[in-house]
Amino acid sequence: MKPGVLNSRCIAERRARVAGALELFDEILVVGAGEPVPLPEGTDQTYPSRAHSEYSYLTGVDSPGGVIAFDPKNRSRERWVSFVPDVTKAERTWEGRIQQSGKSLSALEPWLTARRGRVPRISPISIKPAVSSVAA
Repeated sequence: MKPGVLNSRCIAERRARVAGALELFDEILVVGAGEPVPLPEGTDQTYPSRAHSEYSYLTGVDSPGGVIAFDPKNRSRERWVSFVPDVTKAERTWEGRIQQSGKSLSALEPWLTARRGRVPRISPISIKPAVSSVAA
């Protein structure tokens, strides 16, 4: 396993604890990683950044622009869906970025549209009460 990357069983356990503690029935949960902040001099560089802590907790990765979404009504394995930005050739070349696993971020809008009318709980919300007694 790569340093800093959690195994899928650990992530699945975290997600199950959070889903159970939040007691969502009809609402959907959407947690974003956040975006890097550009440097003020107008270049294409950004300040060093990390994904939002709740996003990192639920995914185990640092994926700027990523979103993790939860639909409690979906009883399949797809209750949690990770949406990640497509890495461009330039980002691979100049930044060394690699494509994260998950659905393309462009699939988020249709996912949300399919759930229109349902109440979203959008991060940043505190999931800390849901995991306060959990050290993992």
